[in-house]
Amino acid sequence: MNSKNPWSERFNFVVTHIPIDCTVVDFGCGNQEILNFYKPKEYLGIDKIPNAMMNLNLDIDDIKIKNYDVGLLLGVLEYVDNPDIVLNKIKNFANMFLILTLPVKKKLEWKRAFTEDSISKLLTAHFNSVENFRYNRYILSKVSV
Repeated sequence: MNSKNPWSERFNFVVTHIPIDCTVVDFGCGNQEILNFYKPKEYLGIDKIPNAMMNLNLDIDDIKIKNYDVGLLLGVLEYVDNPDIVLNKIKNFANMFLILTLPVKKKLEWKRAFTEDSISKLLTAHFNSVENFRYNRYILSKVSV
């Protein structure tokens, strides 16, 4: 574990909720550091940064990807203009999603701030099943279509 990476502890927590030997699509993958903590059967990292496997700057309506076992949105919804649109567009890309958010009262440097109630309400509007797990101040939501 890389102790200098502030995401290390969060990744260790998240991977305990990913089934063994599954396929993973990672929206907002960054440098794909989750791969240091979990080795999926197949992985697709999508982000705006150059080293992503697929560039998120593409119109998501034009992305043709198969259905993965697990979709990850780890610290992503806080940065999107319209979470409802994003969730509607990606929910058919995976059977289950793990969505990590940090409930706060103000936006900080983000476009969006969520409270525990608002993230639950948002996810319940888009998914059939929502189960929340706490890690320190974070909420990891395990949702299925």
